[in-house]
Order: sequence, then C-alpha cells, then structure tokens
Amino acid sequence: MKDEIKAIQILSREGYLDIVKSLPCDATKLCEKFKLSKMPINRRLNELESVGIVVRERGIGNVKGKVNITNFGKKILEKFK
Repeated sequence: MKDEIKAIQILSREGYLDIVKSLPCDATKLCEKFKLSKMPINRRLNELESVGIVVRERGIGNVKGKVNITNFGKKILEKFK
C-alpha cells in the first residue's frame, strides 16, 4: 500500500503520467517527444524506476535504451483512468 501511494504521488507530478503512457519507448525518443534534454528525462525515469513503475535497459553513461512499464506500473496506471 505504501508503495502504491508513493507511485501515485510520482505519477501525479506534471509530465510523469504522459511519459508512462508513451511506453514502451526508447529513452532518446522520450527526450525528443517531450522536448527535454537527457538530464530531466533521466531524472524522471530514475524516479519512476525507483518505485517500480518502469524498468530500463541501460546504456553505459547515457540515457539510451528501451524503457518499459512494469506490471505494477500497469496496475497503478489503471487508477488514473
């Protein structure tokens, strides 16, 4: 329950829900789509990953890689419909 509350709090922040709804996607494409540089996208993805909403295939020293929504993320996303 505590994890769900934290996940909902993060998804309630501006732009986070839109990112999750865009998945699966390449992190570089998220930068282009949301007109954000690597650093803000990486920060958002790290927060989403820290609560179990997304999982990332990481490149070395960059934000490249596929980003997917987890089963937990899908469950939380249902609460926003």
